[in-house]
Amino acid sequence: MATENRRQHYVPQFYLSYFSDKTGYLWVYETGRSPRRSRPEEAAHQRDYYALEAAGVRNNLVDDYLQGSESAAANVLPRLVAGQEISENQWSDLCTFISLLFARVPAARKYADRAYGVAATNRFLAVINDTAEFSRLFERSKHRIIGPTTAQEFRQKLLEGYRLDQDSQYHNLVTMLDIAQDALELLAKFHWESQPVMRSCLLRQIIRS
Repeated sequence: MATENRRQHYVPQFYLSYFSDKTGYLWVYETGRSPRRSRPEEAAHQRDYYALEAAGVRNNLVDDYLQGSESAAANVLPRLVAGQEISENQWSDLCTFISLLFARVPAARKYADRAYGVAATNRFLAVINDTAEFSRLFERSKHRIIGPTTAQEFRQKLLEGYRLDQDSQYHNLVTMLDIAQDALELLAKFHWESQPVMRSCLLRQIIRS
C-alpha cells in the first residue's frame, strides 16, 4: 500500500530542484526570518495542506490532481531548459501548472479567505436596516457562521464591529481552483510559437544560473 502524502507542497519539489545547487540544497527566505539552507523536500510545504475530511473520511482529490499537473509540467520544463520546442498540448500543460502555482501558495489562499470574508460581511451590512431581508440572508448563511446565534444577535455583533472570516477548507480549495481557472483562461489566449518575449521570460526564470 502506498504511503499517504501528508507533507503537501505548495511549491512542487521538482520545481524547487531547479533552484538547488550541485549538493542538492537551495536557500529559503521567509519574511521576518533569516535565510536558511534547505532541500526541496523540506521546503514550501504544510501538513495536509490540500486535504479535506468529512464524516471521518479523508479526501485527497485536490492533491492527486495537483500531482498530475506537476507530472505533466515536469516533462515540459526540461525541454524548455534545453531550448527545445514544445507542442500545443505541452504549452497547455505548462499554462495549467503556472496557473495552479499562482493560486495554491498560502498568500493567495489567505487573500481569497479575506476577500470572501469582506464580501460576506458587506452583504449583511447592505441589508442591516432591513430586518426581514437580514433574517432571510442569515437563514441562508448561518451554516457558515461559527457559534450558536440568532439573526438578531448576529446583527448586533455586526453593529458593534464584528466582521466575518472565511475558514472553510472546502470553500478555500474551491476558490483556489477558481482562481487558477481564471488565470489559465488568460494564459490560454497566448500561443507559445507567437510569443518570443514570454518564451524568453519563462526561460530566464526556469534555467538555473
